Amino acid sequence: MPQVSSAIPDADDVSAILARAKELGFEGFGGACGEAAIAINRVIFGGAGKIVGAFNDAFLSRGRMIGHVAVLVDGSYWDVDGYPKDLEDIDSWGMLDPDDQDHVEEAERLGFAWNDHAAYGVRMVEFGDEAELIRQFMDDNLEEQVNILRQAMRDHLAETAPSLP
Repeated sequence: MPQVSSAIPDADDVSAILARAKELGFEGFGGACGEAAIAINRVIFGGAGKIVGAFNDAFLSRGRMIGHVAVLVDGSYWDVDGYPKDLEDIDSWGMLDPDDQDHVEEAERLGFAWNDHAAYGVRMVEFGDEAELIRQFMDDNLEEQVNILRQAMRDHLAETAPSLP
């Protein structure tokens, strides 16, 4: 797995790198959170994080991952937003709107009642390795995401490197 650095950067550096990455087209929502988490873990954290997801339990029990994926490092969760989150922030991504017609129809198609209990149930999943996450729901943009993040890291390092006399 390619790594830029083995040292874990501080929160301000991570935020700056992810802000630059977003300017360069880095994506992490709308189905791209898994790729973003892998890229963030590889490039920023040198593979030191754990990739975790918070998914709606009713759908997950039926093979559908609806929720969000992030990287857990030193007790904080990181995603494309670029600031450290706690468990409640990530957990809430698995909670869905009980009145959302798309969810009502999908639940009906899958054969279960869509109600408050089904909507608010969340299950946290830790992915043992990248391959497991890639098998579940990946697009073909992972290498592009990694390259964007590497460029953002290079840009950040160039901006913050001390100038030589």
